[in-house]
Amino acid sequence: MHHLKHSLFFIILSIFVLIPISAEESSQEKKTQSIPVHEDENDGKKHYVSALTGMLLPEIAISLWCVNVVDADWAKVPMKTFLHPLDRHPEFDTDWVWTNFVLHPFQGSLYYMAARNSNLNRIESLGVTAMGDFIWEWFFETTEPSINDLFYSFIGGFAVGEMVSRLSLEAEYKASPLGYILNPPRAWTQLISGSKPKGTVGNIHDFTVKFNVGTMHSYTKSASSSVLPASETFPVYFSPDITVVYKDPYGHDSNDPYSQFEFRFGGGIGKSAGRWRGMSSIEKYIMYDVFIYSNGMIFSRAPDLGENKDTSIGMVLDYDFKWQSLIDMAAIAPGFAIKQRINYEHSKIEWQHHLCWNIIGITDYYYFHRPVNLNISFGNDYS
Repeated sequence: MHHLKHSLFFIILSIFVLIPISAEESSQEKKTQSIPVHEDENDGKKHYVSALTGMLLPEIAISLWCVNVVDADWAKVPMKTFLHPLDRHPEFDTDWVWTNFVLHPFQGSLYYMAARNSNLNRIESLGVTAMGDFIWEWFFETTEPSINDLFYSFIGGFAVGEMVSRLSLEAEYKASPLGYILNPPRAWTQLISGSKPKGTVGNIHDFTVKFNVGTMHSYTKSASSSVLPASETFPVYFSPDITVVYKDPYGHDSNDPYSQFEFRFGGGIGKSAGRWRGMSSIEKYIMYDVFIYSNGMIFSRAPDLGENKDTSIGMVLDYDFKWQSLIDMAAIAPGFAIKQRINYEHSKIEWQHHLCWNIIGITDYYYFHRPVNLNISFGNDYS
């Protein structure tokens, strides 16, 4: 693969249609008021049976689906694998980006939520998640256990699980079935334990639905003189997305992980340029873009930096994913963040800076989707 600079630029002309679900006044921030829920419907006891069975149930269901419906060879595990699991050794895999960076975090979140629904604390819930990861990789797949799958299911499962379990309570407060849709393990754990998960509602600081319509132009330049620059124009695209802000990001002081987070999910579809040789039949006609951007504060402090400033400083975990016609990108990145809002009489400025380490992820540097055009002259030798 020829090395490509991170110099892929998009010039986007968009018409934004913004639907504010919870409007805020410019002169005063809306403060969330947390309301406890299910206090009388939770016995406060730790239910390890519902947690462990709630972890195993999705593994068995996913395995049966892959064997009987998808007919996946990797899921048809012989008895020898069950009897000698430790003969297999972990290694990195190169599975499809959706499998590694979306499906595995989602699967890990099911283990984590089953434990949290059963009143286990975060450390215990991470232990149940790690156990589920081990069982899946060593007993439910014929391939060698995957190091990157273990990481993304564990850390990604924690990030997704914390956000979704909190949002499921908010959704239930508005419309009861939505709570179970967002938190599927709850149907099982509640049946076994007889307890509903505790938590609070009224924490949504902002909920926004946005629609983008426009055109896009891309330009890519390689670090190697042997690869010609390339440009591509997508005539039209349509891209809806949803943003949820859980508690005010500015002036947040807490040791409770993910007591403040931001989550954005969306997708786009449009007309492709259709000019590249080697493109799939779909890519010749359709431009696609699916993304998840999120960050959650692990802990946060709110220093007083001025009368008109609301500031949060602390440790953050970023989980991001982008699957697009041109590039793939994914990141699980712990680090530090500073978030600040500067308030004026009739306006405000909000800014954030995240300094994070992408431990295991992918960028367009490795996953540029288009074939390259070589600039080779007589007498030159390129390998």
